[in-house]
Amino acid sequence: MAITTERLKQTFSEGGAQEIYQEVKSGGDFLGFARQYAFDTDYRVARSALWGLTKARPNELSPLQVLLDDFIEQAIHTENSSVRRLTLNIIERLTIGEEDLRTDFLDFCIDHAIMLDELPGIQSVSLKLAFRMCQFYPELMDELKRTLQTMDIDYYKPAVRGVRAKILNGTLMKKSIVTTHKKEKFMVYQRNSKKCERVQKWVSWYCFNRNEDGSYEAELDEAWYDGSHNGGGTIIVAIPKEWFSLSYDEFLGRVITLASASQYGFTSENLKEKKGLKEFFGF
Repeated sequence: MAITTERLKQTFSEGGAQEIYQEVKSGGDFLGFARQYAFDTDYRVARSALWGLTKARPNELSPLQVLLDDFIEQAIHTENSSVRRLTLNIIERLTIGEEDLRTDFLDFCIDHAIMLDELPGIQSVSLKLAFRMCQFYPELMDELKRTLQTMDIDYYKPAVRGVRAKILNGTLMKKSIVTTHKKEKFMVYQRNSKKCERVQKWVSWYCFNRNEDGSYEAELDEAWYDGSHNGGGTIIVAIPKEWFSLSYDEFLGRVITLASASQYGFTSENLKEKKGLKEFFGF
């Protein structure tokens, strides 16, 4: 089935976004697809196009570097939270050099990172992007840290608190491209998210990532549907290396606290029942 604006308007599920990605991949023109659909004035079209693009590998997204300013403009000015979140996720996977620093975008990222009524997914990625832009100038980094120190962390989700802590203790990696090639995923739970009758939150998927550098992450996608479109955000939290020196039971007891998994009813017992997970973590 060809990709059209009407089809994108009707894409509401993770599976649908994957199908869009696969078809763009087979066509080999990610830049053309992004130019045609990612900035559409109909938020439903832009949302679905961006959703599909988030499934792409780094080398597939690299041609979109020429659209960096267009993505930044969209993130700043869109009134749709889903479009903003997905646009920021694309920006995060592009290169941001010193010559790309825009003070208006830096101010936007800092404001939305600490904004209490903002979606956690937008807060987290905004904080990461602010860090990347500030790393070029010590005075900007000092200002960012002073801002983070004034945050009342009790009002923020674990993913946001985790990024904040890494910036303040100096453990957030300084990269031009903040992304890693996922070597392998271990899926704990996956739901084919469909439209709901009323506003409802749910988990689209919960999994663990093992990266090429040997590090691990917990990943959970929380979503909602308000009768017109999907929203939510993907939470990705690094698993501390020192936890791997614990017993497997103790390790799972801590891992389940990451990425809001326990808030959605997942338990360490659920993880113990997953065949192959122990070996996946190297225990």
